[in-house]
Amino acid sequence: MGPGEDPERAVLREVAEETGLRGARVVRRVAVDGRPHPETGQPRLTTYLLLDAPPDGPAEWEHRAQGDGGDAGMRFVCRFAPLPLAYPLADAQDAHLRRVDPRWAAPGEVAGRPDEARPLS
Repeated sequence: MGPGEDPERAVLREVAEETGLRGARVVRRVAVDGRPHPETGQPRLTTYLLLDAPPDGPAEWEHRAQGDGGDAGMRFVCRFAPLPLAYPLADAQDAHLRRVDPRWAAPGEVAGRPDEARPLS
């Protein structure tokens, strides 16, 4: 997130830069999570947002990341995964799917995880 950039604007910019997907729409904030970074242990605040993808977009595609970040030029292979997920995502990035729809919880997910998360209405 850039200086003065709100999470909603940042996520749409990041989605476009890293996936090439344009026309996504923020539906709402789902949660704010205050767990430390898994590699550095440094404090980290993550805002989880529910997005709608454009209805006429592809199901699978490849994209080279744009922008000036560390991932610029990296090749991403993108696809939409059906929910519920077959496996939990790395770093518990799927921890708040159940807040959108309880049926979307990944197998083995413990209700209430992570403890540092604050639900949003």
